[in-house]
Amino acid sequence: MGGTDNETKTLKRDNPTKEKETTVVFEDISDEVLEELRNGSHEAFQTIYNLYYKHIYAYSKAMTKSDVEAEDITQNALIQLWEKRAEIAPGTIMRRYLFTAARYLVFNYFRKLKINDKYFELANRVSEGDSTSEQQFMAEEEARHLRLIVARMPKLRRQVFEMSEKERLTNEQIAKKLKISVNTVASHLYNARKELQEVHKTLSVVLLFFLSN
Repeated sequence: MGGTDNETKTLKRDNPTKEKETTVVFEDISDEVLEELRNGSHEAFQTIYNLYYKHIYAYSKAMTKSDVEAEDITQNALIQLWEKRAEIAPGTIMRRYLFTAARYLVFNYFRKLKINDKYFELANRVSEGDSTSEQQFMAEEEARHLRLIVARMPKLRRQVFEMSEKERLTNEQIAKKLKISVNTVASHLYNARKELQEVHKTLSVVLLFFLSN
């Protein structure tokens, strides 16, 4: 049975003294493995499972902050792959197929949290016109995910964060409006930004893996 196809991308990292290049290898299954999966091969499914499990899990864990939910989403995405194997079109890019499945399950998880509907509207909104580049497309996809992270924050933390980022109010102005201390405002902003930075760090890698051409 065929294995995986290696797709390479060269990423340039900014360096004040010397420009370095890092080659990242993105593995995808071969057409032969995909065809064997479509025909019901357990061995082909195991190849896919071994290749993509950790990436789906990392994405799901970053979004849900729960080992249990991340495991459930990962398993369900792969189970759905097996159940719908015969419907998968030849030539399908498996990385994107599985991300689409996992993304649906992640968004469904947030929907069950019963957070404000406006965040789902924003998270699912597609910008007008086509994305001009792969980089822009991934940035927009990440932004949609980060909106859900903001939506999941405790109410006061979310309020403080939005007043700071959207309304551009100072800590003192926020404290006065919400009748809380400036130190409390600073604490909420620190925790909100820390959470978003942690999710961004994971998403930037995971989305590059799943969505790059």
